[in-house]
Amino acid sequence: MHKTQIVTAQKEELSGELARSKEDLIVERDHANIATAAAEHARRIAEDQERRARRSEAEAVTASGAATESNGRLQQALDKECKRIIQLEDSIGSKPIPAPLKPFDPDRAARSR
Repeated sequence: MHKTQIVTAQKEELSGELARSKEDLIVERDHANIATAAAEHARRIAEDQERRARRSEAEAVTASGAATESNGRLQQALDKECKRIIQLEDSIGSKPIPAPLKPFDPDRAARSR
C-alpha cells in the first residue's frame, strides 16, 4: 500500500467514527430534549396541583369559619329558646310531668262518655 492509500484508509475510518459519534450525540441530544420536555410538563402539573391545594385549603378555612359562626348562632338561638321555655313554665306554673303517661285506651274513653 502506498502512503496515500494508508492515509485515505485512516481518513475514511476516522470519518466513519466521527459520523457514528455525531449520530450518538444527536441521539443523546434528542433524549435530553425529551427529558427536558417531560420535566417541564411535570413542573407545570406540580404547580397546577399546588395552586389547587392552596385554593382548597383557603376554601376549607372559609367553610370552617362559616360553620363555627353558624354553630355559634345556633347555640344562641337554642339558649334563647331554653330561656323562653323556662319563662313560660314559670309564668303558668307548669312543670314537666315526671312520670310516664299511661297509653291511650280507646275502649275506656268510649265507656266514660
